[in-house]
Amino acid sequence: MSEFRRRLIRNGEGKYIKFKDPIVAKICAEKWGDGIGITPEQTAEVTSIGTIFKGNTEITSFDELEKFGIQSIGQNSFSGCSSLQSVKWKEGITMG
Repeated sequence: MSEFRRRLIRNGEGKYIKFKDPIVAKICAEKWGDGIGITPEQTAEVTSIGTIFKGNTEITSFDELEKFGIQSIGQNSFSGCSSLQSVKWKEGITMG
C-alpha cells in the first residue's frame, strides 16, 4: 500500500474523506487539504470549486461534492470533463 493511500485511511479526529475517484481525491487534498487528504472540516470551509476540474478528462466521479460548503457551482466548473459520470451535491446548490 502506498504512503499516500495509508495516510488517507488513518483513523481518529480529522479523518480524511475517502473519495471514489483517486484523481479528485488528489486535487482536493492539494488544493484545500494538507496535500495528503482532506477532512470533513476542511471541505465545509470550501465555498467555491471554481474551474479547478474544468477540462480534466480523467475524473469519473465527484459524489463527495455534497460534503463541501459550496452554495453554487459555475456553469463551466466541469466543462470538458468527458469521462465524468456522476456528481452529487446538496439540495439547494444553484448552478450559475
